[in-house]
Amino acid sequence: MSDLFHEKLDFDMVDQIMYVMAKADWHIYQVLTKRVGRALEYMTSSPARRELVGRMKHVHWGASIGTQRHADLRMPIIILWPVHMRWLSMEPLLEAVNLGPWMPHKFSFDAKSGRCEDCGGGIHDFLHLTIDDQPIEGPISWIVVGGESGPLSKIRPTPHHFFRFIRDQAAYADVPFFQKQLSQLDMTTGFADIENFPEDLRIQQPARAE
Repeated sequence: MSDLFHEKLDFDMVDQIMYVMAKADWHIYQVLTKRVGRALEYMTSSPARRELVGRMKHVHWGASIGTQRHADLRMPIIILWPVHMRWLSMEPLLEAVNLGPWMPHKFSFDAKSGRCEDCGGGIHDFLHLTIDDQPIEGPISWIVVGGESGPLSKIRPTPHHFFRFIRDQAAYADVPFFQKQLSQLDMTTGFADIENFPEDLRIQQPARAE
């Protein structure tokens, strides 16, 4: 697997990949990147590119977030992507990440400031549509979480309460939640088998693309 927005892949090459995905619209494509800024740069670099990514409803645009630092740096950019469907890959999830400022939610409305009393975000119809006066193209549509796998000596742990913290935020915001796997530290085999998950983490909701 590679990153579509790697610096070594120029935008002309990305255009060719986009053309194939646009033509083969009977497939669902999941694009996952750590380079959220370069993705935004591509998407907004011309009216044609912006229109293309905006109309490809069969392409799900994802970003990797495993720590609070990742969220703080990447979420303000992800919400500006002019696309139909955004999702988060929180795998490996390495800490209890607060996504609240960037998630749609019900809240206490301050009529004087027009801001959410809980997090300070702007509001419209109970959805955050601006943050720090920057427009948000749309909310997060899916969250996938999981622990780390690989050589046991190098795996970083993911306590189950990290997963539950994301699960509860997703439920509050009415965002589909998908528990992909546990940490391989939990068990050397079967850590991706839903039957081995704690009962309250046996949740694998499909993405909401419409």
